[in-house]
Amino acid sequence: WTQAIADATEALRLDSQNAGYLVIRGKSYLQGNQPKSALVDFQEAIRLDSRRPEAFIGRARSYLALHNDVEALNDVNAALSLEPQNGTSLTLRGIIFSGMKRWDEAGASFNEALRIRPDDPQAKLGRALIFGQQGQMALGIQEATEVVTNHPKGPRENKLYKSSVAVFGS
Repeated sequence: WTQAIADATEALRLDSQNAGYLVIRGKSYLQGNQPKSALVDFQEAIRLDSRRPEAFIGRARSYLALHNDVEALNDVNAALSLEPQNGTSLTLRGIIFSGMKRWDEAGASFNEALRIRPDDPQAKLGRALIFGQQGQMALGIQEATEVVTNHPKGPRENKLYKSSVAVFGS
């Protein structure tokens, strides 16, 4: 991610008004666990071009990393107003609603995301969490097991494995 930040910074030096370069650098900052720097880049990208759903999604992820669920939800909704069938935005909205313990809305978001992208592992694991919260542990365990066992390198390589273990146990 450090090289990607350097490359995007150089590109911005040559074209400081390019919202796409800001989005790229913002995503790289998020990968490097620098959400405040990412937030600045996504805000500037939105100022330059408010028709980019990926800028709103990136800013939402930054807000989420900074524990600002309300602003994150506002940005996800802004992204969805630009691109209503965006599975990434719908999954992220489900994650945000889960963090807010708004289980019914989270479940609806995950289900909507899965209608668009049926194999989305984050949406499936999110839905598994919702099943667990609704007392449907068997369905939740089944969904989570499917997600972690279908990873191409095996279940323990799946980045969602730890999340599912935290929710359902090992």
